[in-house]
Amino acid sequence: MKPKPQPTKHVLLNTRVVAALGLIGLGGTLGLTLLTARILPYVGFGVAAICAAGVIWMYAGHLKRAYQAISRRTPYRGPPPRELLIATGAAVFLLVLASWVLSIVLVKEPPSGRAILEPGIPTFVKLPSDAPDGFVNIELRNTGQLDAERVRVLMIGHVSADGFTLDALAKEMDGLANAMELIERTNPKFGLHAQIRPNSSAVITLEDIPPDRFPKIADGSAKPQGTIMLSDKQWSEFQIGRAAIYVLFFAKYEDEAHSGNSYWSTRQCMYFKGAVTFRHNCDSNRIELKSGKR
Repeated sequence: MKPKPQPTKHVLLNTRVVAALGLIGLGGTLGLTLLTARILPYVGFGVAAICAAGVIWMYAGHLKRAYQAISRRTPYRGPPPRELLIATGAAVFLLVLASWVLSIVLVKEPPSGRAILEPGIPTFVKLPSDAPDGFVNIELRNTGQLDAERVRVLMIGHVSADGFTLDALAKEMDGLANAMELIERTNPKFGLHAQIRPNSSAVITLEDIPPDRFPKIADGSAKPQGTIMLSDKQWSEFQIGRAAIYVLFFAKYEDEAHSGNSYWSTRQCMYFKGAVTFRHNCDSNRIELKSGKR
């Protein structure tokens, strides 16, 4: 006799497996998508966590019975062990993965770029317009990508037809640096600009004063006298090249990418003669990133 053919067994996924796959697949994907896109990261983590917890809740009773069967050596009645391991393992993996992605998303990315302070050209200003004399302004412009914060500037100027030696100018620059260090320690609010935004400027009126006078002005023992005043004739002589305007400044500032444990320090010496739009350097101008607190 021929053996009877065995009936074909059709195995259908039960609702528990379908629900677990849906929670892990669809819910987990939605949660991780919100996390990685940085769109509502807490909501994304919550969705992933709820999905993982839902799968564990569906299998909690079966896991308990499996534990009892192992510990008490009693018969186990429930889903296949492979299903238990895959479902609970996938839920735990989803929860761990979502926690890891959330920790990465919450880390604030350091801003790119920096703040750069560049001096502009001398500008002759008369207030009112029919005044006999006017003063000279210099714009200190932020040409960088980030806000310049806690900007302290010490700037002096000279108008001279005879010029200055490089040694004399270098000595004045060193004096500005020493005055800056003293003021930073003793009068932290003097000469301070809270913020200069990108493509914005701080306008400074040139003063012809010795560098060591700044600490005295800061502590109130000296008056801020020394604004450079020019007549129309004197400004015309500068424009035709008979006199030069010297600008010396020392500045310290921070930006969002460099604050707390680092800051920028810049010293520049320049002069303008004849062509206002073109400047000449008169010292070893430099911008340095310093480590440590100011």
